[in-house]
Amino acid sequence: MNKSVAHFVAPVIGSVCLWSPEIVLLEAKTPVAPLRFLDASAAYPFFLIAATLAVLLFIGVRPQALRVSRSLTVATAILYAVGAAASCWCLFAPATQTALAASGAADLIYFGGLIGAGLGFGVLMIAWGSFYVDIPLRNTWIIILAVAFAQPLIMALLSLAPLLWVVLPCMPLISLGCLRTSLGHLSAFGHEGPRLEPRSISIRPAYVIGIASISFCFGVLKFLGLTTGVVLSTPEGLIVDLFTAAALIILFRCGERGYSLAWRVIGFIMLIGLALLLVLQQNLLSSAFTVVAIGYGIFEYALWIATVDLAKYAQSAPLRFLGLTFAFTIGGQGAGALATLAVPPSFATTPLILVALAITAAAIIWLLPAEAVQTLFAPAPPLHRGSSATDATGLPAQAASKDAEAPNDSAREQVPSEREVRMALLRESCGLTNREAEIALLLAGGRSARFIQGELVISEGTTWTHIRHIYQKLGVSSRQEFLTAIEEVLT
Repeated sequence: MNKSVAHFVAPVIGSVCLWSPEIVLLEAKTPVAPLRFLDASAAYPFFLIAATLAVLLFIGVRPQALRVSRSLTVATAILYAVGAAASCWCLFAPATQTALAASGAADLIYFGGLIGAGLGFGVLMIAWGSFYVDIPLRNTWIIILAVAFAQPLIMALLSLAPLLWVVLPCMPLISLGCLRTSLGHLSAFGHEGPRLEPRSISIRPAYVIGIASISFCFGVLKFLGLTTGVVLSTPEGLIVDLFTAAALIILFRCGERGYSLAWRVIGFIMLIGLALLLVLQQNLLSSAFTVVAIGYGIFEYALWIATVDLAKYAQSAPLRFLGLTFAFTIGGQGAGALATLAVPPSFATTPLILVALAITAAAIIWLLPAEAVQTLFAPAPPLHRGSSATDATGLPAQAASKDAEAPNDSAREQVPSEREVRMALLRESCGLTNREAEIALLLAGGRSARFIQGELVISEGTTWTHIRHIYQKLGVSSRQEFLTAIEEVLT
């Protein structure tokens, strides 16, 4: 196998193994184990809310984290696997009906497993997000396209697996191994030149509300489908996923325009699907759900790509940006499912669909119109020396030296670059070595330790040793204190 192609195998397999257990658990029907206290329909929101809480807890405890620590990644992958094993045992193992019928422990095992799996899934997803942030955008597209085509085939094979409750829990551990392999090969994916001004993207309220609204509406519709039995069969799901993957290829070929075009496609498809849900007869509802599923499938893939792309240029730490976006997406689905679960059974489904249609239309037309989406991702104009814009480190640019304005070219060539000036300031003011000053500027620009490791071609241990020395010399103990100290030196 070509070496350049081989590096893509691990992240594709790892991403498929990350999402497959989640899909199976969320789309599962009534477990074979007898439940006494809770309804099986609560499984969908239980998992999503648990995943949301895990993400929010992580970014709350470590808001400036550069990555998910190795020990936490291993622990959450094991938790995901154990939780999936417990839930799948109740779902697919016929022997559990006899084993749990007398004890009445099915509720505890099934929903405890779902919560554990959700917690593990949330943090493991953030860990994978940090890998995607550190690779070029084009490579992210290639991996996600491969995942989009591989996922439906894997799901079709899983539906035929005789021991699904044994196979599925192994996937989080496989995903963990693939993540470690992918991080080890990070430098092989190359480096991408900046397209936007570093630290130029913030989490805007309209952006958050827009993705949360779309996710809320899909949570309502998905939960209605699960509770009424209007779900896609395996062949229908395969066709939907392959159609979604084909649509992503078209968007990928559109380059920078692909983001705004993706939003127009998503909006058109989901609005058409919601409208069809209102007018079609009961025996044709699956067709309408199919249309909605295509729109949301494109939305999820495009949102993953967009989020890791924006996180490269976020004003906050990349993992915090990822976490908040994912929390509002997953949490939006969970909130939609909980809202539907709370509706009295006598309440007709038509008003719920009308509400979902109105919220989706508002999100697409007012909160996140295609033009606004395009401006989020449009390349920034080239930065010029001496301008007041932020440079590649993401810090306020220093005033240009008067000598830089000399009319002759020879004088300009003698003026050191802004990067060299800043490195000199850090060496003189903070006592940093040349390599430590270089790493400090990259850290201040929002680069992760993994990115720095690949950029400077140094080992992981060396990178973290330099970071510890930088923190010690600056007298700081957190990323926020580090950023404040750097700004005081360079402004």
